[in-house]
Amino acid sequence: MSVIYLSAFSSLYVQLPGLYGDNGILPARAIISLEDGAEVVKKKAEEIPTLLWLAPTLGIDVPLMMDLIALLGIIISFGSMVWGRMRDMANFTLLWMLYFSLFQIGQTFLWFQW
Repeated sequence: MSVIYLSAFSSLYVQLPGLYGDNGILPARAIISLEDGAEVVKKKAEEIPTLLWLAPTLGIDVPLMMDLIALLGIIISFGSMVWGRMRDMANFTLLWMLYFSLFQIGQTFLWFQW
Protein backbone atom coordinates (compact mmCIF):
# COMPACT_ATOMS: atom_id res chain seq x y z
CA MET A 1 0.00 0.00 0.00
CA SER A 2 2.87 2.36 0.79
CA VAL A 3 4.38 1.82 -2.66
CA ILE A 4 1.07 2.62 -4.30
CA TYR A 5 0.71 5.86 -2.37
CA LEU A 6 4.34 6.74 -3.07
CA SER A 7 3.87 6.30 -6.81
CA ALA A 8 0.55 8.18 -6.76
CA PHE A 9 1.90 11.19 -4.87
CA SER A 10 5.18 11.22 -6.82
CA SER A 11 3.55 11.14 -10.23
CA LEU A 12 1.03 13.77 -9.21
CA TYR A 13 3.68 16.05 -7.69
CA VAL A 14 5.55 16.19 -10.99
CA GLN A 15 2.37 17.04 -12.90
CA LEU A 16 0.86 19.59 -10.49
CA PRO A 17 2.31 22.79 -12.04
CA GLY A 18 1.24 21.93 -15.57
CA LEU A 19 -2.20 20.70 -14.60
CA TYR A 20 -3.29 22.79 -11.63
CA GLY A 21 -0.81 25.67 -11.36
CA ASP A 22 -1.73 29.28 -12.09
CA ASN A 23 -0.99 28.75 -15.79
CA GLY A 24 -2.04 25.09 -15.81
CA ILE A 25 -4.68 23.42 -17.90
CA LEU A 26 -7.25 23.40 -15.06
CA PRO A 27 -6.05 25.90 -12.43
CA ALA A 28 -6.97 24.88 -8.88
CA ARG A 29 -7.28 28.52 -7.89
CA ALA A 30 -10.52 28.70 -9.88
CA ILE A 31 -12.11 26.07 -7.62
CA ILE A 32 -10.63 27.22 -4.30
CA SER A 33 -11.66 30.85 -4.34
CA LEU A 34 -12.71 32.90 -1.32
CA GLU A 35 -13.83 35.87 -3.39
CA ASP A 36 -17.44 34.69 -3.68
CA GLY A 37 -18.46 35.53 -0.12
CA ALA A 38 -18.73 33.43 3.02
CA GLU A 39 -21.99 31.63 2.19
CA VAL A 40 -20.87 30.57 -1.28
CA VAL A 41 -17.50 29.43 0.05
CA LYS A 42 -19.21 27.42 2.81
CA LYS A 43 -21.44 25.71 0.25
CA LYS A 44 -18.47 24.96 -2.01
CA ALA A 45 -16.52 23.55 0.95
CA GLU A 46 -19.40 21.21 1.74
CA GLU A 47 -19.57 20.05 -1.88
CA ILE A 48 -15.79 19.72 -2.28
CA PRO A 49 -14.25 18.53 1.01
CA THR A 50 -10.52 19.15 0.78
CA LEU A 51 -7.67 20.39 2.93
CA LEU A 52 -6.99 23.00 0.26
CA TRP A 53 -9.67 25.24 1.78
CA LEU A 54 -7.11 25.89 4.54
CA ALA A 55 -4.62 27.44 2.10
CA PRO A 56 -5.98 31.02 2.17
CA THR A 57 -6.43 30.80 5.95
CA LEU A 58 -2.78 29.79 6.32
CA GLY A 59 -1.69 32.50 3.89
CA ILE A 60 -0.46 29.94 1.36
CA ASP A 61 -1.08 29.97 -2.36
CA VAL A 62 -3.37 27.12 -3.52
CA PRO A 63 -0.80 25.61 -5.95
CA LEU A 64 1.84 25.75 -3.20
CA MET A 65 -0.55 24.01 -0.80
CA MET A 66 -1.08 21.27 -3.38
CA ASP A 67 2.70 20.86 -3.66
CA LEU A 68 3.02 20.67 0.12
CA ILE A 69 0.25 18.07 0.39
CA ALA A 70 1.89 15.96 -2.33
CA LEU A 71 5.32 16.27 -0.68
CA LEU A 72 3.91 15.32 2.71
CA GLY A 73 2.27 12.30 1.07
CA ILE A 74 5.59 11.32 -0.52
CA ILE A 75 7.42 11.60 2.80
CA ILE A 76 4.84 9.64 4.80
CA SER A 77 4.42 6.91 2.18
CA PHE A 78 8.19 6.53 1.80
CA GLY A 79 8.58 6.38 5.57
CA SER A 80 5.91 3.73 5.90
CA MET A 81 7.49 1.77 3.07
CA VAL A 82 10.90 1.77 4.77
CA TRP A 83 10.01 1.61 8.47
CA GLY A 84 7.48 -0.96 9.58
CA ARG A 85 6.51 1.09 12.61
CA MET A 86 4.98 3.71 10.35
CA ARG A 87 2.59 1.18 8.82
CA ASP A 88 -0.35 1.93 11.04
CA MET A 89 -3.94 3.07 10.76
CA ALA A 90 -3.11 6.70 11.57
CA ASN A 91 -0.57 7.09 8.75
CA PHE A 92 -2.74 5.34 6.17
CA THR A 93 -5.72 7.46 7.21
CA LEU A 94 -3.57 10.57 6.80
CA LEU A 95 -2.35 9.37 3.38
CA TRP A 96 -5.95 8.78 2.33
CA MET A 97 -6.97 12.26 3.51
CA LEU A 98 -4.08 13.89 1.67
CA TYR A 99 -4.76 12.06 -1.58
CA PHE A 100 -8.51 12.63 -1.29
CA SER A 101 -7.86 16.36 -0.90
CA LEU A 102 -5.91 16.42 -4.15
CA PHE A 103 -8.42 14.11 -5.85
CA GLN A 104 -11.28 16.49 -5.05
CA ILE A 105 -9.56 19.25 -7.00
CA GLY A 106 -8.16 16.88 -9.63
CA GLN A 107 -11.16 17.21 -11.90
CA THR A 108 -10.84 15.31 -15.17
CA PHE A 109 -7.22 14.27 -14.74
CA LEU A 110 -7.67 12.28 -11.53
CA TRP A 111 -11.05 10.75 -12.21
CA PHE A 112 -9.49 8.04 -14.38
CA GLN A 113 -6.06 7.67 -12.77
CA TRP A 114 -6.84 4.46 -10.93
